[in-house]
Amino acid sequence: MARMILSLADLVLKEIPLAGARLSIGRGPRNDVRIDSPAIADEHAAIVTTSAGVFLEDLGGAGGTRVNGAPVARHELRDGDVVEIGRYSFRYVAESPAPPADAPPAAIRILDGANAGRELDLTKTLTTLGRPGVQTAVIARRAQGYFITHVEGGSFPAVNGRTLDGRAHPLADRDVIEIAGVKMEFFLKA
Repeated sequence: MARMILSLADLVLKEIPLAGARLSIGRGPRNDVRIDSPAIADEHAAIVTTSAGVFLEDLGGAGGTRVNGAPVARHELRDGDVVEIGRYSFRYVAESPAPPADAPPAAIRILDGANAGRELDLTKTLTTLGRPGVQTAVIARRAQGYFITHVEGGSFPAVNGRTLDGRAHPLADRDVIEIAGVKMEFFLKA
């Protein structure tokens, strides 16, 4: 399935599957992708999927919409195109890649709270953890292994009691992660 990968200053924020016919982007609360930034219009842009292809439509936001650095009103997206809206960028990926062959299967086990004992398999390229608006992080599955990166919130997640910075941090088997007050264990599956 095609998807958009949302980033801010080279920091991946989330992966957005293009499952429906239309995906709206803007600052307003009715958008599918809401970006709370004064540089983004209430209804800034839309991604429309038809039988003829996937199209980006600028909806008249004051700052405009750019694809690969050029301003556009409407553009047919091609694999790898980068859509820029304000300081945010969306990279279009035409279809989901197979998981990296070198990364072994892994999962997260919740250690405390209401969901203690529950497990989440890390099968996607990007998995978002935490509480939106409070503290979130993303675990990226790469050929070299799994990496955790802070995405949102005033405080950074911790791994094994050590607070992370804004860079991607590699995860090792049995690392204990703390995000938004919840402890969880990263583990490799045999």
